Amino acid sequence: MALLIHTLFCLFDDHHYRQQFSQCWFPYSMIEMREFKNMAEKIAMELSSKGKLGATDITRATLETASGIRVWSSLRNVSDAVLVDKLMKKPSIMGQGLPKYYLTAASSQLQSL
Repeated sequence: MALLIHTLFCLFDDHHYRQQFSQCWFPYSMIEMREFKNMAEKIAMELSSKGKLGATDITRATLETASGIRVWSSLRNVSDAVLVDKLMKKPSIMGQGLPKYYLTAASSQLQSL
């Protein structure tokens, strides 16, 4: 789970978030894992305040349990948000023909799921 969260968050802003994770990456011990979860929660709240993630996509409870349908649903929401963020920053070949408001509408629909 830590590897997936780290990768997805770094896809939002590789330099900034990789630097924040530098103190606790890769979490080999329980102490480092606790620090990683604290940092992941802070980053999730930061992304939520920027409107890139939903408020309930990654929560403390999701990070603590790290199993079950809730976690996989959360990871899917974050991966969808990363995809939308990438498309909004630099439209790919597939998204070039779509007006920006379609991408915005898709983003809001993904976040409401």
